[in-house]
Amino acid sequence: MLSLPRSPLRWFFLGSFTLSVAVAYHLALPLGVGAVLGYITEQRVTSLLNRLGKRDHPHWRHVLTGIFLLGSLLLVFLPVGIAVYVAILDLVRLLARIDWSQAAQWVERIGLPLLDKLATLGVEISPDQLRGKATELVASSAGTIGSFLGSALSSTPELIFQALITLLGWFVFATTGQETRDYILPRLIPWPQVLKILRETTAEVIESVIIANILVSAVQALMCTIPLVILGVPRALVWGVMSFFLSFIPVLGTIPVTLGSALWCFSQGKVGGAIAMGIVAIVVGSVDNVLRPLFMRSSKAELSTLWLIVALTSGVSLFGISGVILGPLAFSLFVAFSQALDAQELPSAENLPPPPPEPPSPAPSTEGSPSPRNPPEETNAL
Repeated sequence: MLSLPRSPLRWFFLGSFTLSVAVAYHLALPLGVGAVLGYITEQRVTSLLNRLGKRDHPHWRHVLTGIFLLGSLLLVFLPVGIAVYVAILDLVRLLARIDWSQAAQWVERIGLPLLDKLATLGVEISPDQLRGKATELVASSAGTIGSFLGSALSSTPELIFQALITLLGWFVFATTGQETRDYILPRLIPWPQVLKILRETTAEVIESVIIANILVSAVQALMCTIPLVILGVPRALVWGVMSFFLSFIPVLGTIPVTLGSALWCFSQGKVGGAIAMGIVAIVVGSVDNVLRPLFMRSSKAELSTLWLIVALTSGVSLFGISGVILGPLAFSLFVAFSQALDAQELPSAENLPPPPPEPPSPAPSTEGSPSPRNPPEETNAL
């Protein structure tokens, strides 16, 4: 049975820890990303140190972690960051070249046949109303896209600062993460069984989230690259590779790739290609919602597909990007603690004393009836 800590020092430790978390809350996202990357790097570096027989040498851990981090930056993150920045600039230039009045006329040409169909069904909508709605829709869409891209470009200094915090957290958590967890977690959770469940379930959820994201991103990148190549979009392979990394971001995902390709097709007069890329955007988003729960099947605290979908969507809506991990983690912890309670209650039920024996029923009277084992002696008649 759990007992609250009685030491005043423990209460002050918990209070100071809570205050520190509140101070660093505005940097929770870059620190969280750095912690996850550090945990992944720590596992790989530890495995390599075990093979080299250098696990007890901290300098080797620092050197291998630095090499791993530098290689990841040069081979993955730096090219992707440059590609994303260049792609945003290309989208801004593309939006500046598009004649949005022609876009409104195009929407109107598509909408007029629909008005005739609706008129046969008794729904009367005037062409002037359609023209006004089309102009309003195109103007609002252009304003939304332009403000989003402009804010993305204007927030570059803040993004650079958060990237530096992520890199520092990545290196620190990769080199001292195990010692930090061994020092802090027992003081926060002074119950060994609870701490063991939290550690195992958290590690398992993080691993399953990473594997699922890699598989889903590969499928989405393939689904985006094939139509880009077919439609002849410039730098199609680069956009396809960028879609792989953008698909890790919840909600946003591959929308910049599909949207940028649709706008390029529209600017080149390929209306069918623009519609096709819009359909691809819808299909890719649907695949994300279907495949990610299927790939995130945990072996110890397995959740059904329904609850994984609920955990992912609700977690992202509640916690943002970190909800990709926090949502499934909450449900997985519920299952893990439920299993632990079942395992704890089963031995206690087996150790219960047996029920008292029932009193024996009174034997029937045998007077006047011969005993079956001692039959009466037969008398010889003379």
